[in-house]
Amino acid sequence: MKNIRHAFLMIFGVPLLLMVGANNSFANEKQEELVYQQKEVNLNGDFFDRTFLLDMRQSSELSQKIDDIRYQSYETAFGEKVSFEKWYKTRWTDFRVLWLTNLDKNNGVIWGVSTGEYGEKYKIQPAIILGFVSQIDLSKNAKLTFQATFVPFGGMLKEKSCLADYGQIGGVQRVNCRLAATELEPKETLKFLFNEKNKDDNKFFIKFTYVF
Repeated sequence: MKNIRHAFLMIFGVPLLLMVGANNSFANEKQEELVYQQKEVNLNGDFFDRTFLLDMRQSSELSQKIDDIRYQSYETAFGEKVSFEKWYKTRWTDFRVLWLTNLDKNNGVIWGVSTGEYGEKYKIQPAIILGFVSQIDLSKNAKLTFQATFVPFGGMLKEKSCLADYGQIGGVQRVNCRLAATELEPKETLKFLFNEKNKDDNKFFIKFTYVF
């Protein structure tokens, strides 16, 4: 196998992956970005002959965000320590699997799922992941590859609020659990509840490959 050197460039806001000295690969995901390597496939075979695993991983950007706050805490006005662990612990961490199904020599469909995860005060929704890869032969030694993935359904991190008793001054109010002891008004803390997707859910890459 020939050595592969690659670099990311930005062209009109689009990441360009330049690979030099690569062999005739089609696809195989590496780490956080899809970097394609050669794999022989039987295009005349059935669905299973044309499908192979791209990626399988546990944890995600959203899982890590929850993990970062899981062991934090705050103190009440009476000096009592309130731990976040009960609210944000989970028995299962978000798990994601991606496959590539070749349609022909130059085109393929990326598809997969993630299981999601949940705790008492948050939920990462299960998700469906879709995408495509399209390859253009520029010459005998040069190829241009377009790859995109997106999440049309699910994948959101949603956080729940807590009920806090502020006594005679404020009574019982809903508040962001993590910000209950801050100087913010309870109503203001609700604006900071997690309600977001993975930043990497929607990706588009252009890759130029030249084989010496």
